[in-house]
Amino acid sequence: MQIEKISLNNYNKRRRSDFIKKLISTLLIFCMLLTAIPFTCYAEETNNTEETYTFEYTKLTLDHKTDTLYVGVTAGSKSISGRYFYHDHDDYHVYDEETKEWIHDYDKYKKMDEMMSQAKKVVIDEGITCISRDFFHDLPNLKEVVLPSSLKEIGKFAFWNCPKLMSVYGKNVNKIGAGAFAKCTSIEYVEFPVLESLYYEKLENIYDDQTVDECYWAYPTRDEYVGIFQECSSLMDVNIPNLRKIGAKTFYKCTNLISVNDNRLDNVSTVGRSAFYGCKDLETISLSSITSLSSGYDFLADTKCEGVLGNCTSLKSVNIPNISYIGNGCFYGCTNLKKINSNNNLGYLYELGAYAFAGCKSLETITIKTGKLKSGKWYTFKKDAKWKEYSNATAGQGLELMSFDHWLLVDRYKTAKTNYCGVFENCTNLKTVNLYNTTDIGSRAFLNCKNLQNVSISKATNIGTNSFLNCKKLKKINLANTKKIESQAFANCSNLQSVNIPKVKDIGVKSFISCTKLSTVKTGNNGKSIGNYAFYKCSSLKTFTIPKQVTQIGVRSFAKCSKLKTINFRTTAFNTIGLDAFKLINKTPTFNLPKSKVKTYKKLIKPNAPSKARFVGKY
Repeated sequence: MQIEKISLNNYNKRRRSDFIKKLISTLLIFCMLLTAIPFTCYAEETNNTEETYTFEYTKLTLDHKTDTLYVGVTAGSKSISGRYFYHDHDDYHVYDEETKEWIHDYDKYKKMDEMMSQAKKVVIDEGITCISRDFFHDLPNLKEVVLPSSLKEIGKFAFWNCPKLMSVYGKNVNKIGAGAFAKCTSIEYVEFPVLESLYYEKLENIYDDQTVDECYWAYPTRDEYVGIFQECSSLMDVNIPNLRKIGAKTFYKCTNLISVNDNRLDNVSTVGRSAFYGCKDLETISLSSITSLSSGYDFLADTKCEGVLGNCTSLKSVNIPNISYIGNGCFYGCTNLKKINSNNNLGYLYELGAYAFAGCKSLETITIKTGKLKSGKWYTFKKDAKWKEYSNATAGQGLELMSFDHWLLVDRYKTAKTNYCGVFENCTNLKTVNLYNTTDIGSRAFLNCKNLQNVSISKATNIGTNSFLNCKKLKKINLANTKKIESQAFANCSNLQSVNIPKVKDIGVKSFISCTKLSTVKTGNNGKSIGNYAFYKCSSLKTFTIPKQVTQIGVRSFAKCSKLKTINFRTTAFNTIGLDAFKLINKTPTFNLPKSKVKTYKKLIKPNAPSKARFVGKY
C-alpha cells in the first residue's frame, strides 16, 4: 500500500510537472506568435515600399520609405506627359497621346494624382528631354526636384503651385513655358546655365466643352500673361548668365527677389510688361541694352498697367542709358528711386507713358526730352465684380464683349470707378525738372509735387488739368509757347510769384486759384477767355491786363484778389462777365478801358466790382 501511494504521488507530481511544462510551452509559442506578427508585417512592408504607376508613356515609381518619386518614360519616349488640369470640376480629363482624344478615367487618374501628391522629392530619369505642360502642378509636399542633364524643355505650368519646392537647377534647359514655376512660394534659388529666354507668347486657347453651355479657360488662372516665376514670394536669387529675353510678368510679385544675375542685365534686349512688378526687395538694376520698357494691361486680369518695375519699393537706382520709350506705370510707386542713369538724364527718351514715375517720392531731379507727358486712367472694381461667360452672347446686348473661340461677356464695368494719375504725381521730393522739348503737359503731371521749385517747359503748348496742383514751392513759370491752360493747372501754388503767358488763348477754371503770392502775370494779345475762379484768392496780385481778344471773364475769376487795384482792358471784343468777377478786390480799383467802350464796359463790370471802382477811357 505504501508503494502504491508513493507511486501515485510521483505520478501526480509528474502530471503537474508535465502540465506546467505544457503551459510554459504554450505560453512561449503564443508569445512567439505575438512577436512574429509585427516582423511578418514589416517584412511585407519592406518588400512593398515602392509603388509603380504607368500612364501613356510615363512611368512613376514612388518610394514610400523616402517619399521619392522616380519619373521615367516607356516605349522610347523622351517626354513626360499625361497629367493636366481638370476642367469640369466633377471629373478628371486625360489626354491620350495615342488616340489624340480627351478621355474620362477617374480612378486611374485619381490614383496617379494621389501618388504624386505624396512625393517630397522628384527624380527624373536621364535621357528625358521634355516635361510637358502641367505635369507636376499642385504637388503639396514637393520640396526637391532633380532634373537630368538631358532635359531641354519645361512646359507651361509644369510646376505650378508647388508651395514647398525650395530650388531648381536645370543644367541644359533652354526653354521654359508660361507659369512653369509660378506660385512656388518657398522657392529661393534657381539656376539655368544655358537658358537665354524667359519669354513666351500670351495664353489664348480655351477648352470649350460643346456638351455644356459654358466654356472653361484651359489654365488655372484667367490671366493672358502668366510669368514663369510669378508670385514666387520667397525667391531671392536667380542665376541665368546667358539671359537675353525676359517675358511679361516673369518675376511678378517676387517680393523677396534681391538678385537676377547680380542685377547686371546688360545683355538683355527685351523686358516684357510687369516683368519685375512688386519686387519689393530689389534695390538696383542695369538694363543698358534696353531701348523700350513696354507697358499694357492684361484684359482678363488687370485693371491698370502694372509697369515693368512698378511698386519696387526698395529700388534705389536704375541704369537705362539707351531708353527711348517708357510705358505706363513703369516705375509707379518706386518710393526709394533716386538715381536714373548717372545724372538722372533720359536724353534719348521720345515717349513717356502715363503715371510712369508717379509716387517716386525720393526722386529729386530729372531731365527729359520727350514730346508729351501723358495722363492715364484705370478702373477699380468691387471685390465681387467678376467676369461672366456666355457661349452664345451677342454684341447686341450693349455690353463690352471680347471673343476668343466664343464670346466673353463682361459685366464688371458696371460698378467700375475711374482713377486718374499723372506722370510725376506725388513725387513729393522732386525739385528740378527739365522738359526742354515737351509740348504737352498732361493732366496731373506734377500733382502734389510739393517741393518742386524749378521747371523748364518753355515749349509746352498745353498745360493739362491739375498739372501743377499743390506745387507749393514753385516760384516762377515761363509758358512762352503755351496756348491753353486747363482747369486747376496751378491751383494752390502758394509760393508762385510770376507767370509768363504771352500766347495763352484760354485760361481754364480755377487755373491759379489760391496762388496767394502771385504778383505778376504777363499776358499777350491772344487771350480769348478767362475761366471761372481763374485767379480767385490771388491776394498779392496788384495789376492785371486783359488781352486784346478776350470776350468773356468767368464767375468770381478775380474775386478776393484783395490787392488788385489796376485792371487794364485792352480788348474791344469783351461782351460777357460772370457773377462777382471783381468782388472783394481793392476797395478803390481803376479799370482802364478802351475809350470807345467805356460806357458799355462800365455797365457790364460795375455790378460785379466794388462800389467805388473808377472807369477810365485810356486806350
